[in-house]
Amino acid sequence: MQIRGDAIWGLRAFLAVLAVLMVVLQGCATSPYTADNKARSDALLDQQLAAVKPASSADAPPRLFILSAALNDQSKAFRGDVDGFSDKLAALQKNAVSIRLSNPVIGQTADLPFATWENLGRAVRQMASAMRPTDKAVVMLTTHGNVNALSIHAGGQPYPDLSGQGLQRLLIPLERFEHGVVLSACFSGSFIPALRHDTRWIMTAASADRPSFGCQFSGTQTYFMQALLGQPLPADKTLAQWYEQAKKTVTERERREKLSPSSDPQFSPAKKLSEGVTIGAALGF
Repeated sequence: MQIRGDAIWGLRAFLAVLAVLMVVLQGCATSPYTADNKARSDALLDQQLAAVKPASSADAPPRLFILSAALNDQSKAFRGDVDGFSDKLAALQKNAVSIRLSNPVIGQTADLPFATWENLGRAVRQMASAMRPTDKAVVMLTTHGNVNALSIHAGGQPYPDLSGQGLQRLLIPLERFEHGVVLSACFSGSFIPALRHDTRWIMTAASADRPSFGCQFSGTQTYFMQALLGQPLPADKTLAQWYEQAKKTVTERERREKLSPSSDPQFSPAKKLSEGVTIGAALGF
């Protein structure tokens, strides 16, 4: 019996080590900074950025540049946000140019460039270099969050968070153009003070001191993004009305599901634009 017991404990120890090894290997398999993965990601990003170029003529119609990024590999909902947001806005603006970044969850196909600081910066700079004064842009980031911190998590491991000040620096190239920032993350309202700008409107899934919901691993989209994208978006609806309807939908859902405290989504209009600016004007359609 003693030999059998030792064998069982040995097997358990082996399985425990194997489990840890599998997690490590899976993390390495999707790490954005291994040579092979970085090369693959760079090639995917190069393909997308090749379509982000100056207008073909001076009288070309206005365009909408969309950058959407899932910064965290701990929920399928974040990739759902990226695809849903890009698809919805591209369907509204026929001249839209879309860049998508995503840190895939374990087992999810790594078919998009990684959502890293470096790739966000490359995408923003390329967008700004291709834009004209009549063009618009919108940046949507979705992830887990904390006060003044958007989590960047890839390959099963964390990287330095993106702060409000860090995001502000990343977005400087877009400040010459009218653009929006949409953040779907807990405590994302804490980013508004750092991001306020004359040309930038901002929507966040939560206030500065509240969590948001819908970011469980098996989710399809976060609650805030579902509420934003699940409503009709006629060109004459204002940004404020878009936000207010999303906030109402989210608040009612949280109440039904007895989630407390309510996330309390936030909206900050651009300083140079009227609070009554329409979605059509803001997104160029």
